[in-house]
Amino acid sequence: MCWSSAALKKLMVNIIRLCQLILIPLTVLVAVAGHSSEQKEELDSSIVESVFRYQIRQCGDNTSLKVFLLSVRGNDPSDEFMKRFTDDSLSVKRRSALAKSEATSEFIDNESGKFAALLSIDKLRVLEEGKAEVEGSCGYADWAARGYKYSVVREKNRWMVKRADPTSVW
Repeated sequence: MCWSSAALKKLMVNIIRLCQLILIPLTVLVAVAGHSSEQKEELDSSIVESVFRYQIRQCGDNTSLKVFLLSVRGNDPSDEFMKRFTDDSLSVKRRSALAKSEATSEFIDNESGKFAALLSIDKLRVLEEGKAEVEGSCGYADWAARGYKYSVVREKNRWMVKRADPTSVW
């Protein structure tokens, strides 16, 4: 089969149009998805921060604890996230700073040796615009911890814990 120059030109024009029809929407979709992912990460971080701040107030309220160790889904929070707590008068560190007292199995900060509370966020679900549900816990030792389901709402451009329902004790 022999192609004429006009037929080849028409074929090339159709291929270019087809590529434009596929690639332009695909490029837009990828750009929007990337932006949404960044927005979701910021949303999640803001919600998690509000729950940690609530836990610090509630879990540290009846104790002399000044050290709080944070864990998000079993991992240390990022450097960027930890910067949110640098202005606090309390010592807020990552879970990896956790050690245990040999005598009592109570949690301690491995750097200072001070007793500490381990604050954990295990699950986060955005329910609808401005509402989320978070599962987490606050513990002082292997044998002294409490799990909660937190109802979080966005009010006046801030996420706030409106309710903390106990789910477990160990």
